[in-house]
This record gives sequence, C-alpha cells and structure tokens, in this order.
Amino acid sequence: MTCRRLAGVAVMILGTLVGCDDGGGDPPPDGAARADGGRADARVEADAAPPGTDGGRADAAPTDPDAAVAADAGRDADARRDGATPTPDAGVGDAAPDPDAAASADAAPLTDAAASADAAPDPDAADAAPIPDAAPDPDAAPDPDAAPDPDAAPDPDAAPDPDAAPTPDAAPDPDAGCPAGAERACADAPPCPTARETCVAGAWQPCAIPAEACSGVDDDCDGLVDEGFPQRAWYPDRDGDGQGASAGSSCASLFAGGDVADGVYTVWPDGADGPPLDVYCDMTTDGGGWTRVFFHDVAAGYFASDADARARDAADPLSPRYSILDHLPAFRSSDGTYTLRIDWPDTAIEGRNIWRQASDPTTAPVVGYEAVDVDYTAQFWGGLELSDRDQTYLDGSVGHPNWFYSIGSQVGWNDPPGIPAHTPQAQRVALWVRPDDAIAGGTPVNACAAPAGYVDTRGDCDDTDGDVSPAAAERCDGRDDDCDGEADEGCPFGDVTLTATPQPLHFYARDRETDRCTVTLEGEALGAATQVRVEVLRAGEPVDAVISEDAAFTIEVELEAARSPFELRVAWKDGGEFWRPVAAFPNLLCGDVFLVDGQSNAVALDYHDERLGDLDRSPFVRSFGSQVRDASVADDARFVEAVADAGYTHGSVGQWALRLANVISEAEQIPILVINGASGGTRVAEHQRNDAAPEDLTTIYGRLLWRARRAGVADDVRAIFWHQGESDGNQAYADHLALWTAMYDDWLADYPNTEGVFVFQVRAGCGGPTWNRNVHRDLPGLLPRVLAAMSTTGVDGHDNCHFFNAVYREWGQRMARVVLRDLYGAATPGNIDAPSPQRAFWRSDTELVIDFGATGGGLILQPGAERFFSLSSGLIIGVEVDGPTVVLTTAAPSTAAWVSFVETLGDVPWLVNDLGVGAFAWHQLEIGE
Repeated sequence: MTCRRLAGVAVMILGTLVGCDDGGGDPPPDGAARADGGRADARVEADAAPPGTDGGRADAAPTDPDAAVAADAGRDADARRDGATPTPDAGVGDAAPDPDAAASADAAPLTDAAASADAAPDPDAADAAPIPDAAPDPDAAPDPDAAPDPDAAPDPDAAPDPDAAPTPDAAPDPDAGCPAGAERACADAPPCPTARETCVAGAWQPCAIPAEACSGVDDDCDGLVDEGFPQRAWYPDRDGDGQGASAGSSCASLFAGGDVADGVYTVWPDGADGPPLDVYCDMTTDGGGWTRVFFHDVAAGYFASDADARARDAADPLSPRYSILDHLPAFRSSDGTYTLRIDWPDTAIEGRNIWRQASDPTTAPVVGYEAVDVDYTAQFWGGLELSDRDQTYLDGSVGHPNWFYSIGSQVGWNDPPGIPAHTPQAQRVALWVRPDDAIAGGTPVNACAAPAGYVDTRGDCDDTDGDVSPAAAERCDGRDDDCDGEADEGCPFGDVTLTATPQPLHFYARDRETDRCTVTLEGEALGAATQVRVEVLRAGEPVDAVISEDAAFTIEVELEAARSPFELRVAWKDGGEFWRPVAAFPNLLCGDVFLVDGQSNAVALDYHDERLGDLDRSPFVRSFGSQVRDASVADDARFVEAVADAGYTHGSVGQWALRLANVISEAEQIPILVINGASGGTRVAEHQRNDAAPEDLTTIYGRLLWRARRAGVADDVRAIFWHQGESDGNQAYADHLALWTAMYDDWLADYPNTEGVFVFQVRAGCGGPTWNRNVHRDLPGLLPRVLAAMSTTGVDGHDNCHFFNAVYREWGQRMARVVLRDLYGAATPGNIDAPSPQRAFWRSDTELVIDFGATGGGLILQPGAERFFSLSSGLIIGVEVDGPTVVLTTAAPSTAAWVSFVETLGDVPWLVNDLGVGAFAWHQLEIGE
C-alpha cells in the first residue's frame, strides 16, 4: 500500500503511530486492522480537508455492502498508479486500513466510546459491539445520514463535492487544481526571489522571471539593479519644503542635517560640484560633527616623508596611516579659522585638546596662535606648529625644549617605539577638524526614482528650516532666506558695532546680596538700526531681554548665580518685523571666585602620573589665564574650564583646589572660578608684593594679581587659600609670621572684599618645615580674616615631598567642609575641624593632659602614633585618649615645660578624629597650670 502524507494527520494502528513519507513506504502487514472495523482512534483533524479536495459527500459513496469490493478495486487501481501492491480483496475483518479511503463529509464524529449509530452495518460483524480502540474499516460504506467526522482523514483521490462547504483551515492539496489567478514562488526555478508562477484554468503555468523595473532590486535576477532606467541624484529634504539640501561639505554639515552616528560618510568639501571624499565622522564626541583628517597607528609603520604624511590612503578613512591634510583648507570656518582637535585614542594618553587658530598649521608658521588647553601633560604642550625636527610633521613644543606630543612620525621614539611624546609616548594619534558654522547638508542618493524624503532639486542652504530655500523670498531678517549667498539684499543698510562684550566661557563674580552678576555690552548702532536688543537665554530658553534705542548704547543684563550656562544674543532691527542677529555669547557663568597661592603642594599637579585629577573637571569650575612662572603670563588672558593634572599651564588649578571647588559648587549650586598662582619650591619671601609695581609680572604676587584684574574679579574674590612652608624649614616663628602678615595685608588691599583666608598646615618633607607649622596653626587666632586652618596629616599617600591624588582629594574635601560652614553658613555635622591643642597641664606629677577643646570630638590614637609625642624632659611611658583630651604618663615625676607632637617623613600613624581628619602637628606647646 502507498503511504501518502496528509497535512496534520497521524494514524494510530493498534496503538502504534505510523508516520508517512512523501514517496510511500512498506505497507503494514495484512490483518493489522481490528476485525470489528472500529475507527475511534483513527480520527483526522476536522479542518484537514480544504475546499475542493477529496472530502466527498455521503451520497457519493455506494450504500450497498457489496459495493465494498468495487471500492476496493478502485483503491487497488489507485495503488497501482502510485507504484504500491494492491490490497487483497479480503473480508472486512481482515482488511488493513486504507489511508486513501474517502472520509464521509456527513459522517458523525466518532468518539472513543463507539462508532456512529447511523453508520452502515458491517455484514460480518452485525452483532459485534464497537470496540473503542478499533482501527477504522477502510471498506465500510459511508452512512448518508451521518454527521461529518471532524477528525476524519480526507481521501485525496475522492472527487470534489461541488456542494461541500469550504473548510477554511484545510491544508492545500498539491495535486488539486489551483485557484484561477493565484500566484506563488516558482518551485523549480533557479534561485531568483522574484520568479513567480501563475494559476490559469486550474493549472500552474511555467515559471516566469519578471522584467527589470525601477524598484531598487534586481527584478530579473541578472545581477544588475534597475538597468535600463536612468539614474538621477536625489537630495534629502528634511524640512519638507520641496528643496533638497546641498551636498554635505563636512561631517559638521551632515551632523547639522541629522546624521548622528559615528562612521564613514561621503562629503563634498569643495561643494556639490566638486569631487566626493569618503571620511570618518565622529558624531558623538565633544558635540559631534568632527572630520578626521589624520590618523597614525605605529603598528602599521611610519610615514615615509612629509608628502606621504600630507596625502595617504585618502580612499580608506579607516586606514592605520591616513592623511587628507591637503584638504584641510576646505574645512575652515566662515571666518577663516580652523577649529581643531587632537587626541590619542586607546592609548595611555587619555586626554584630548580642542583649539582654534587662524593659519593652516601644516603649511606655514602659526599666525594668530592661541595657547592651547591640554588635558594631560605638564610639559608645556601648546598645540600644533610647523615642525623643525626631521622625525615629526606637526608638533606641540612651541619652542619649549622639553619633548612634545606630535601628530605623526617618520621614526619610532622611546621603548616600545611610539610617536614622539613626553612619557608615555603615543601609539596612535588622530587630528580632527570641525567648521563651527556648518549649515545642514546631506548625502545625495543615486537612484532611478526618489526615495522617501528625497527630491531632485538641491541648494537648500538650511534644510532644517522650511522658510529657507532657493524658492523662498528674501526677508529683512539677517538670514540668507533665498540661499543665494547674500543676506538681506535689497534691505536698508544697518549694523551694530560692539566695543565691550563677554569673552568665550566668561565667568562673572556674583553680587553676594542680589545673588546676580551684571554683564555690560557697549557699542554703536549704524545706519537703519534704530533698536538694539540683548536677549538672555538659560538652557536655550529666553529669560530676559533689554532693548536700547540709543545710537551709542550701553546695555546691562543680569545673570543668576546658578549651575546653568547662559547665552547672550545681540540683534537689531529698523522698525520692521524681524530682528537681525549680530553676535551670540554662549556659556557664560555667574558665581564665586577663589584664589590659591603657595608652593608645589599648592600647585598640586599629577606628580605620580596617575591621571586622576582631571576626572574632577566640571563645566561649572573655571579658571583664567595661565600659571606659567614668567612674564609670558600676559600672553594668556582667556577663561577656560579648570584642569588639575597639568601644572603651570592654561587653566591649571591643582588637584585639591579642583576637588574643593567641585564640592562647594555642588553643595551651593553655584559655579566657581579658581585662579592658582602657586609656584613650586618657593619661600614666603618670594611671594611678597613689589609695592612700586603690584602687577610686576616677574613676581609671583604680580602675576596672580594681573590675572585676577584681567579677569575682572579682583574686587570680588571671596576666599584665598594658602599652602606653603616646606621651603622655610628653619625659619624663626616671628620671621615667618612677619612675612606672612605683610603678604596678608597686601592681599586685603588688592582684593578688598575678601571674606576669608584659609591656610593648610604643611607636612614633614620637602625641606623639613618646623616653626612655620606653628604659625599656620596659630594664624586663625592672630589675623581676623584668617577664618580657619586645616591639617594635612592622617591620610596616607606621601613620597616624602608630594602626594597622590587620593590625598589631595581628601585635603580638598576637608577644607570644603570648613568653607561651607564659615562662608556659606551651611550645616556641616561632624568633627570637621582638625584637632588642635588648646592647652596642656599637669594633672599629677606623672600625668600630662593635652586638651583639644571643641576640636577634640571623636579622637582616635592610631597604634604607633604615641612615639611622636615628646617632652622637654621626662620619659613618656603611656599615651591614651580620654574624651577630648590626650593623657601622657611619664615614668617619673616630670617638670617638663613644653610638649611637642611632630611626625617623621612618609606615611605614619597619627592622632585623628572619627572623620579621619588628622590633628595638627606642633612644636613646643607650653605647659601651663
């Protein structure tokens, strides 16, 4: 017998599941069916017979029991046609079930209990009770009155019943006639996803491959797409005004048009009519829109020559040696300047640097050079300049004799070889450029039909604004509305000349009574300009505006002291509808001003190459000018985001000062400006003012004063912080105090509104400070505006002179708590003051009590710290903490007149409080009664 596959059908024969394959198989042995012909477990899914298949009607089958032979004969003929052995004409009791038997469409469904009562009787088993698990009788005649059996298997050879209701879920019969007009993928065609065959008059027609269409796919499967259809350039139309954007001239142009993912893009740096160039775009770092013009990975070797470094692998933006420096002039801003960024990706140099300069640094000496803010190195790195060394092309030495970071190399340097740099040398370096006034551009698409959102006209000079396009009318609004390269042609002439404006990143000192800063803009309105407006925006939203109708104007606006940058926009109009923009001044802040002075631990740069200090950088902590130690300080008069790891450079404030400023800024929600004038290895005498020329740039004092005055904040300094004394090791107490007091008096004269001075007591090391440490501890009680002193003990991370980042951060945290309390009135719970002895007295002949008063809360004597106590006479045999006091026990009655507590070099155990704040060290505290 042939075993045909019926979709969704499984037949149980004597409890065994028989599976079928598509080509037939061995027939079951004769007599495998139950003699009673029961069909309870041979049910077929009710929805297995689709419309027009062999699910025949009850009246289409013979009703005479003797007709079973004829039915068997028909099935035998079918079997021979299928290549199977015919079924013997056995009695019903011996017959094996025929899977091709027609199921009655009207037969009642059989349950597991019995066959249908309306079914035709089996003449050989008239008296037999139905057997629940019996196999079906393939020769049984259907009962014309029987209800259809939903589980019955359809007979694939039965003639279709034209009156049969369609069964919606039935599986299609591959041998049945197909519905007219139906279509399907070709079964026997070669691989071609578009090839189809169609049903005509119930028969599937030969496979047909369609003709090519303008569809963007290979319709005719010949390996070509849209052949025979003309290709055209289509341009993105993001604002939906029917005018497509100009081709993107740079990554900044694409970014302005909405492309925000890093990757390789096509740009037209010389305009839409120029040649295209594939470039790598950084769309996510530092505001996005950066075009990479140079990349060097030393793993791929070195550049062969200057010419090689100017143009290499331009067609492969991901090449490890890549340069399109010859194209650099095409990426200028409209004012002719370059905005550049250099970084060292995936190397030990984690910083990056962004700056602007007027000249092309690859072809001529730098003209209009501006000093560069470098995140990492302390080696005076200043940016790109024409190299005078054979092994580099562009370097940042700026005439300084120290090594530098370069952007490319002909030879390796150091071990392992890298790009020449001060330690660590770089393995990779990249140079990026970004025009800062890019308008929205886009990448054209070549196709035979317009993709969604594209049009065939280009030239929209701002594809983000539907009011701007080549088809728009020019308006007197200060913009090039019609994209002809001119703004306001035909409008009355007018303009504004500005003579006093904010600097980039300008920081203003707040009025402590109003909590606001005043910004003044001055200028002159020209021609048709009858009104000038200064608008104030906070986080992009307008918050204020002041309008002047004076030809020569002075406009004052106010900014709040808030951790939110402000922007000022200047515009004019002639009485018409539109304001015409003149200039914008973003990123302005209003807050408090701090000064830092002292020696190397006030410079507090990254002495141990940890590169952790700048992790505290914040847009709300800024600085002004450079910390350089000579008259070249006058070359830098700019505001900048404060940095910590690099010393003696633009905007460097030191690690503890940056931490202190951040803590206060976050706690009070105000920005902070820090100007650090410290200089390493200096004595207090070197910090004195030249009274004949207070701004003498050859002096430490004069350079700090010059920076404060040029920043416009000298009259608004709120606090001064001092950390110095290591270089004054053996200086007498009175001498140090006299010099310090003279400097303090000059501070109050030049920074008249200073509210508080805060002093760090220096630590052992760097020259062995002695009596000046007593001065540091005593100053708050000697000079009225010295509000507090702070210890530097009790925290480890010391190289016998300088400290690690964790220590500097702890110092900043300690001092910030005190400043918040003393200047800002903030609640600062806990023992935030350094434990300081208030008096010492003998409680008995052998017990000396050192009383720390209010600063003695939570005292803890770390094991081993007792050895740092000493007496003018007598042997100490015991030290213990007793509340806010420390009690020393001597071996015998003592007449000591003083007690000292002085550490040795390095990290040592100490007397601390429960916040970890170490006690002051002191020399020869007098013992009273």
